Amino acid sequence: MIKTALNTIVALMLGTTVLCGATDSSNDRPVFPAGVEMVTVDVVVTDNEGNPITGLRPQEFVVEEDGKAQKIEEFEAIEIPEPAPAAAPTVRVRVSSNTDQLRRVGRTFVIIFDGLNLQVDSAERAKKALKEFVEQSTREGDLVAFIATHSPTWWVARMPSGKDALLERIGRQKGLRKLASLTFEYMSDYEAMRIAEYEDDIAAARVWRRWRAEGVIPYAELDDELEATPSSGRIPGAIMARAQSLYAEARQRVVGSLDVVRRVLDAMRDTKGRKSLLLITDGFIHSIGIVGFRQVNEASRRSNTAIYYVDAGGLRGVSEIFSAASARGFDQGQQQDVGAYLTESDLASEGPSVVAEQSGGFAIRNTNALGDGMARVARESQSYYLIGYRSANTARDGAFRKISVEVNRRDVKVRARKGYFAPDKQGDRRVTVAERTAAPADDADSVDKRLATNEAMQRALDSPYDQTGIPLRMTAEVREESQTGKAKVLIVADVDIRNVRFTEAQGRFAGALEMLLIAAHRETGEFFRYDQKLDMNLLPETRTLLLSSGYTIIREFDLAVGGYQARLIVRDPDSGALGSITHDFQIPALDKLRISTPLLTDMLTNTQQGVRVPKRMANRAFTSQSMIVCQFEVYGAAVDPVSNAPRVSSALALVAGDGSTIREWDESPIMPDQGRVVRTTGLELADLTPGDYQLVIKVKDDVAGQAIEAFEPFQVIDPETPREAP
Repeated sequence: MIKTALNTIVALMLGTTVLCGATDSSNDRPVFPAGVEMVTVDVVVTDNEGNPITGLRPQEFVVEEDGKAQKIEEFEAIEIPEPAPAAAPTVRVRVSSNTDQLRRVGRTFVIIFDGLNLQVDSAERAKKALKEFVEQSTREGDLVAFIATHSPTWWVARMPSGKDALLERIGRQKGLRKLASLTFEYMSDYEAMRIAEYEDDIAAARVWRRWRAEGVIPYAELDDELEATPSSGRIPGAIMARAQSLYAEARQRVVGSLDVVRRVLDAMRDTKGRKSLLLITDGFIHSIGIVGFRQVNEASRRSNTAIYYVDAGGLRGVSEIFSAASARGFDQGQQQDVGAYLTESDLASEGPSVVAEQSGGFAIRNTNALGDGMARVARESQSYYLIGYRSANTARDGAFRKISVEVNRRDVKVRARKGYFAPDKQGDRRVTVAERTAAPADDADSVDKRLATNEAMQRALDSPYDQTGIPLRMTAEVREESQTGKAKVLIVADVDIRNVRFTEAQGRFAGALEMLLIAAHRETGEFFRYDQKLDMNLLPETRTLLLSSGYTIIREFDLAVGGYQARLIVRDPDSGALGSITHDFQIPALDKLRISTPLLTDMLTNTQQGVRVPKRMANRAFTSQSMIVCQFEVYGAAVDPVSNAPRVSSALALVAGDGSTIREWDESPIMPDQGRVVRTTGLELADLTPGDYQLVIKVKDDVAGQAIEAFEPFQVIDPETPREAP
């Protein structure tokens, strides 16, 4: 199962589905350059009880790199204030936008649930601690992003509105790593690594002694070879083969987990504000031979993100192998191995401890009070210091540079990242030799553009924040049942094409958009993906219209009942401009009386048959001079046995943001048309003052005697105010 999950991750590497909540990435918190020249260090200073110390000045800090004092060039003391109570929204927002002017004053917590390295009981313990953290340690305005290493989808929520959905997503996670089998041939991941990668004959001798004591006999024919191990230092083939097999599996799990961590950190590189990454895992081995450790360290430095290792194993005793062996009793030859067994648990889970320490975070381990440790992370994120310096060592040698930060005060504790890896001479990878060779000689630029697209789209997918390079609006229309248990859903997005580069030729404007659209189910994690390149060749008058209204993208999915997050990424391959947006929506039970998501628009379009019909758009802001059209369809109405058709009626009311009723339309029957029960109504907005409104739609099933209400929010804007671009 673990191998299958890892193979899925590898297969999705260039198209990994990452879902996130719609947020604005702008923030006037300071951030320093993430490039090689400026080294940025997050510094947390606390008293002996762990309470943050504020008000420190730059001259009180001493920063050294490899033992040499560094000049502090950038300094900022960050104290995130308690947010003011937010006013309750007057209407429920159905449309998401990546240009909403919402100041992000909260913190960012990224939770990585390492299912690849979590056992079932540990996963249950971790979920309880995470529930405590989300409910007690987060506050209004915080962004909490959740992803599992064995699943390619995010779930991101803004607190407190997204709390329930996030907890439901967390509650459905499971650990994939099976409990170690303490058979006669047992070998720990740490022992396997020491033997397979480092040819450690001491570890091999310990395994040999254990195997002999356990009576591992189908290996009797190898007895002579095994006997030779302690004295000759030669590792017998049976032990080496076992070590290589186990280490390959352990290494695969580690690489898969570290890759998720690294990608998340890379995606947050250009995001300002305090970011904390909680790595929930049972732990895994650490080896300098696994390049992912270095990549995570560098990505953490560039993104100014502290990593915290949360050991889901809880309060640990001695290692599993020690417990099993001591229960049977050690023979005389194994007495020398007792000390090694006592340290086995720490060594076998050393990997995330190293990652956390190097990033400036810490490990929460050997305790069942995991929630208390995570609460400490939340407290520390309230107050910290950003220090920037330019390293005096400009050598591009790829070496590790050790950082030390101290404060000239007594009785304080200082925590900062332990160092970083210098760049090497090769610099960042762009195009491999194989990729250059495979491309035509005159097509090198297209290779660069394709790789740039992959990198940009991947980072947008992995980021917990929406990107605003191309403004977007998005909504979802839930319509009829398309197949048993599934509804037809239309994802509708308006794209502001003012940042798209067009080329004029022969009286038309040519441009292109690359798009990726994904919808993920909250309960199951199942996701649906659609990607396409959209080529535009527009007449001047069409381009002028679209510059005002936006270019509308509509894609259809068949989705099961439940909660969803849809993620859209749009990129101009010519200019590189990119926008991303996320929208949450719910598909209700399909076996009850309900209506489709109302279509609300002030524009009409022609069908291929020349019929004028309402144009689907995500826009919900109309001028007071508009005539808008509202259209919806009724589903699940009972059939009259006499007429063999449903008898349905509806009424409308226009309600202002303060709850007062502005207009009402009397109940009237909806006549079925070819089996469909559809109502289309035109509404004049004349004389309405700018503000928030909603249509209240009342539907009655006269046969079954049932009634429902639906609400469709929209805005009225001043006619002198230009329509806001998507």
